[in-house]
Amino acid sequence: MNNTRKLSRFAPAFMAGVTMLSWAMVADADDTIEIGQDVWIEAGCASCHGSRGQGGTDPDSPAGPSLRTTQLSEDEMFEVIACGRRGVSGMPGWARGAYFEMACYGETPGQVPEDVLLIEAFDADQIDALVAYIFTTFVQD
Repeated sequence: MNNTRKLSRFAPAFMAGVTMLSWAMVADADDTIEIGQDVWIEAGCASCHGSRGQGGTDPDSPAGPSLRTTQLSEDEMFEVIACGRRGVSGMPGWARGAYFEMACYGETPGQVPEDVLLIEAFDADQIDALVAYIFTTFVQD
């Protein structure tokens, strides 16, 4: 029996495995987006960024910036959500252990700056899922 015929016997099983792996990856991605949406709702993100991530600056719009036109990378978005924004922006830090166990903005873990509101409601995986939800749902290329 030549090698081609030997390999062809395994092709259906191999392809079935690849198909199952592909579906598992899609299911994982769908689960991640669903978890991210749950975090979006639980954290009340829409109250500042709008139900469509549109944000706004006029008095009738949400107070937060638009997520649709963000220039942040996914890593930068993670850090903003996890660590919050310093000053008067109103963006709290949502990560458990932010500033204590996790470095924020290149600073050594230690103390939370006085001008940061730290809520510590979510773990890193939940924030990763939220970032995936934001980039899948709102961010426009």
